[in-house]
Amino acid sequence: MGKQITDYLLYRRRYLLGYTIIGILVISLLLLAGLLAPGGINQNEIQSTVSSSAVTLSPSFDPLSIVNIPYKILQHTSLFLFGLSDFSIKLPSLILGAISVLGMLILFKTWFSRNVAVITMAIVITTGVFLFMS
Repeated sequence: MGKQITDYLLYRRRYLLGYTIIGILVISLLLLAGLLAPGGINQNEIQSTVSSSAVTLSPSFDPLSIVNIPYKILQHTSLFLFGLSDFSIKLPSLILGAISVLGMLILFKTWFSRNVAVITMAIVITTGVFLFMS
């Protein structure tokens, strides 16, 4: 008789293909939106860079310093490794954006079936709100 849809390689590897496309999309969108966005570095990023370059691990009782310490340490490490550049300033935000995509993927796979999770992830990561926040 005829071939069934389950006989095709593309059908059997559809989730791997979907996750690969999502990965490529996340990397390209985060890099393009983060590094090639017009306007360069704004004042908040400059202040964050200055405070991250002077971060110390001494205990302080300022609540904002405790909440922001993971980001500050990540940015301090990025500045140490790559020097002062647009890439090293924005790299911690890009890393945290990629980690949030992985978290959302795990959450969506828990909430929905696999095929709905892949489609939902593709929609979520291409929205302007997600790109702006990450």
